[in-house]
Amino acid sequence: MQTKQKPSPSNLKAFSKEHLLYEIRMFYGVCDILQQRKYFSGENQEMNMCIRNALLESFVLHLRVILDFLYDVQDKDEDAIAVDYFKDKSYWKSIRPKRSKILKESRLRINKEAAHLSYKRLLISKDQKVWQFLCIKNEVKNILNLFLEKADKDLLDENILNLKN
Repeated sequence: MQTKQKPSPSNLKAFSKEHLLYEIRMFYGVCDILQQRKYFSGENQEMNMCIRNALLESFVLHLRVILDFLYDVQDKDEDAIAVDYFKDKSYWKSIRPKRSKILKESRLRINKEAAHLSYKRLLISKDQKVWQFLCIKNEVKNILNLFLEKADKDLLDENILNLKN
């Protein structure tokens, strides 16, 4: 297998402007909607549940994409990973926090509850199905802020750099 070829600086910058920014904005936005329960519209409970589940699926999809990016999970050589935005790949790996318990559990839950039709779903109690949106968002935000602070600024679009707070 050949070594992954890093995209050019202009391609990395363009990618951060369009794709990485999209993933982060969607993750934050869906977290906020789910946390504030703004998806309830009207008295049709079946429709409300459908909207909630669609938002929940969006939440886990964007969470998985961002975690895989930050923690260098690659299924294919062309998958985007955070270390591409550093001159020294080992630097990001040395400074990023280890995955917390909630982030590890979230990644496993995504696989069992959303990404695969698994019989393990039968073993999950209602209490275990509750997602801690705010806690997860804050943990991811801290790691993303560190990434945005330490990554090579020439490789990131100014719009994504403005997300840091």
